[in-house]
Amino acid sequence: ESAKKRLNELRYKSVITPTVAEPAPHSPGSLICLWAEGENIFMGADSLGARGKPAEEVGAEAAVKLIREVRSGANLDQHTTDHLILPMSLADGVSRVRISMITLHTLTAIKVAQIFTDAKFTVHGREGEPGTIEVEGVGLQNRG
Repeated sequence: ESAKKRLNELRYKSVITPTVAEPAPHSPGSLICLWAEGENIFMGADSLGARGKPAEEVGAEAAVKLIREVRSGANLDQHTTDHLILPMSLADGVSRVRISMITLHTLTAIKVAQIFTDAKFTVHGREGEPGTIEVEGVGLQNRG
């Protein structure tokens, strides 16, 4: 509820659907994951609870993180980007995404993809800032 309240205060339309992936463990912790989806945008943010940290604070913290990602004007959040580097390197043609933050993890994923493919990457921007990644993929074909 605190995540929804914070999003609404900042005039973001929110639809929050509680989902429990597994039975809750017998622990005092909490976790919330939020996603923003739309045309040409997929972003997520989370917050982890801790002993003595109210659940309301956990929810509000995740909402603030998500808003920061959305306000970057990017297509993808800094964590989702890492997972798409290899598929982009295997695709045919040029792929281009605006990302909320260039991270060391993203740059490492690019180096790993370059080790395994002949894809050509161009990174516009600096680590720690929003940027754009372009890749000319190798056009991997299914031989089956």
